[in-house]
Amino acid sequence: MKHLAFTVAALGWTAAMTGLAASGPTGVHPLTSGVLYTAGFIGMIAMVRRFPDSLKGGKGLLFVFALGVAGRLLFLSYPVGNDMYRYVWEGLIQNHGFNPYVHSPDSEILVGVRQSAGDSIWQQINHKNLPAIYPPFVLLLFRILAAVAPDPLFFKIIIVLLDVSLLAVLAALLTVRREPVAALLFYAANPLVLLYVAGEGHYDGLQALLLILGIYLLVNRRTAPGFVVLGLAGMSKFFAFLALPFLITAGNWKKAPLALLPMLFYLPFADAGRQLFHSLEVFGLRMHYNDAAAAVLRWLLPEIAVIPTLAVLLAVCLLTVFLFVQEELRSVFVALACLLLLLPTLHPWYLVLVAPFLVFYSSAAWLFLQAAMVFTFPVLYGELTSGVFQEMHWLKLLCFGPFYALLIYGIFHNPRVYWPRRFPRPESLSVVMPVLNEAAVLGRCLHAVKKCSVLREVILVDGGSADRTVAIARQAGVKIVASRKGRGIQVEAGLRRASGDLILVLHADCVPAEGVLAKMLSSLQRAPEAVGGSVAMSFAQGSFPCRAVSLLNRLRTRLTGISFGDQAQFFRRAVLDTNHNLADMMLMEDVELSLLLKEQGRLVLLKEGVQVSGRRWQTNGFVNKIFLVMRLFLRYLIERRWRGGGQTRYDYYRAYYGNPGK
Repeated sequence: MKHLAFTVAALGWTAAMTGLAASGPTGVHPLTSGVLYTAGFIGMIAMVRRFPDSLKGGKGLLFVFALGVAGRLLFLSYPVGNDMYRYVWEGLIQNHGFNPYVHSPDSEILVGVRQSAGDSIWQQINHKNLPAIYPPFVLLLFRILAAVAPDPLFFKIIIVLLDVSLLAVLAALLTVRREPVAALLFYAANPLVLLYVAGEGHYDGLQALLLILGIYLLVNRRTAPGFVVLGLAGMSKFFAFLALPFLITAGNWKKAPLALLPMLFYLPFADAGRQLFHSLEVFGLRMHYNDAAAAVLRWLLPEIAVIPTLAVLLAVCLLTVFLFVQEELRSVFVALACLLLLLPTLHPWYLVLVAPFLVFYSSAAWLFLQAAMVFTFPVLYGELTSGVFQEMHWLKLLCFGPFYALLIYGIFHNPRVYWPRRFPRPESLSVVMPVLNEAAVLGRCLHAVKKCSVLREVILVDGGSADRTVAIARQAGVKIVASRKGRGIQVEAGLRRASGDLILVLHADCVPAEGVLAKMLSSLQRAPEAVGGSVAMSFAQGSFPCRAVSLLNRLRTRLTGISFGDQAQFFRRAVLDTNHNLADMMLMEDVELSLLLKEQGRLVLLKEGVQVSGRRWQTNGFVNKIFLVMRLFLRYLIERRWRGGGQTRYDYYRAYYGNPGK
């Protein structure tokens, strides 16, 4: 049945792409093109989800490559977009000795070039009054291509070959990450990429190729060439430079300046002076199209305040991503996504930049936005019939309204169209409890835990208690493991001995609500793509400050996916069998555990959870405790970003617990 569904999806996708390629520019037959374009996305997603097991490995990779290449060949005869003529023109005038940053296409000094070689090209250029906007590396590439053949079809063939090269790099990165080849279809069969790269010939695929290649080289510890390639990505289109802050670490920062080396490509154009960035300034400050956030700000604010406000919003978004999205590849994706959403102009082909990342993170929201570019087709139809390029704002509502709804939903539920890993049904539960002098609260916690019918074992890891903690545990009949002091050290010792399908790390001062342990198990039984999660917590004391902290904990977990130890973190044992390192962590092991789980798959948050003793919050007051927790939390995120996870110094432990014996 799965093979039949896949075959139907593949045939449907092929028919849709063949029809789209034959229908000509999207503005000529917007309804037909729109239906075929949308059908292509449906077919692509269906192919990924129904990808047969018989096509795994090399056979599957060959199929995806063949499909991707065939799809691109379909669009070779598709009419190129206006930008392609500018590519050819700017390569052409360089070979005649003119600087494209100085001379706009309508410059009188270029009349001779038009008459001798370029009038048919010149006629198709838009914004003829503006000089070049593209960075110098890609301009030099245009020059080389124009020296070979100043022909749009030749340029497009080269752009398509570069796009196929990106498929190869994505396949290599998938292999490094041990992810299934089916996900490569999100780029190989992506209708947006086929239409705007293989069809209209936009060179945004080059920027994406260099960006992904640079990341691949860094992943494989080829640091110097990796940063040089990332610099080339930025010198092909400036957007790619945004990736750099998320890829620089303590281990590679000395070679990071190599990313600036490609800026030497500006030297042949240095005589342009301030003209180098004139068109960039005009496009960035004065023009807008197909935007959402910027459109709202233009409605709310004076025009002069829009761009500064967008810049501030972008800075806030990037800082948030830097702290809370710690996986490097995903953080680059989210950072670039934020940039695109805050641009005053969002042409459909700009989304090619994030298309490769959907191979690894098949975001429902971003796949929808790519498909929703269908709502720009009627604008092009209006331009063809009336000669006036005019936005239809009600169409933007159809595009961005559902997109932002999906994006907000995704913050809380992390929906993906495709999850590469699906886990077997868990049947048993192991509870790991790191303890140190917990005699006052341990009995109540153990009593609640022992009621669970799916419980396989309780492993109490003692860090050298001087009170009756061990005696109480022994009386309760749980496994006792001696360990060095330190929460991460103790948790690690417990994990090594746990045998249940599901592991719960539970603090002794947390009392699980009745039935919540069974709900942990059932939540993962219903969601084979989920790797674990946490629960909502409340304090035994019902004061307003206690309720406020509980609410903040829940919001933090919902928004960032990061839970704390007093939220009863649980996860599949198979997820962290070989992919964790908590043994050197005196504290913050709960944050590290959350971040590791986020990288592995979907997390769940149960509404009913645990009741926590407020003893540690009462010692120094709620306000002081909140600031202490926030300071240590943010400090750890910054340090982890810089040097990686799995370590915390003793001063974290001392700052949080005060007296080391407690």
